Amino acid sequence: MRDRASLNDFGYIDEEGGYDRAAGEALLELGDAAIAPLAAELGDMNPGQLEGSEEATLTEVYGLRRADFAYRYLARILGLQPRFDPDPAVRDHHIAQLRERLA
Repeated sequence: MRDRASLNDFGYIDEEGGYDRAAGEALLELGDAAIAPLAAELGDMNPGQLEGSEEATLTEVYGLRRADFAYRYLARILGLQPRFDPDPAVRDHHIAQLRERLA
């Protein structure tokens, strides 16, 4: 994720849960092997930039960050239901809880 300017290949995140594309599905297939790299991304609060009018709007409206994408995939790999909230502060709390679980 870190080296990509746009995260469209992973899918998108919204209040209905989001959608996975090829790169997102590949992370899920990697399973445990993806945990450490995704955990390292939980602190990346840079914008989770998406391209395209509808998807770019999601980035803007929700203030999506790269950490939000890492959280979504990590939670799912760990067998958890990722929670999404429009408020980044609430998402920060979810990310912190996941970090504690990983510690």
